[in-house]
Amino acid sequence: MQSLLTERTSALITGFGLFDLVIIALAAWRLSRLITQDSGPMMIFERLRYLVGVRRDEANFQLSPDGSFPRLVSCLDCFSVTAGVVFVAMGLWSPLAMMLLALPLAVSTLVITLDQWMR
Repeated sequence: MQSLLTERTSALITGFGLFDLVIIALAAWRLSRLITQDSGPMMIFERLRYLVGVRRDEANFQLSPDGSFPRLVSCLDCFSVTAGVVFVAMGLWSPLAMMLLALPLAVSTLVITLDQWMR
């Protein structure tokens, strides 16, 4: 068990290059934005937030939620830490699976950024 832990720690230190870290950061931002702010297709993320207790007032402003989990899924800064941990852990467990999930999210972040910049 100790050697497995040492191998994983070594992979964490040497296995993630700058490209990996940029992809993880872009993907973590996009996932955090989806979960905390975007409606998503067929309002899936809005419904997810409602299911965990996040509510909106008549003017469609988000109310301050009660409870830790509703606060987590309504705060981009808070959720981004969770998303980053998930992507790093996934990268240690299966770099290919992490990239398959992270790359589309990272590309989406770049497209959104370019769209905002070009306006």
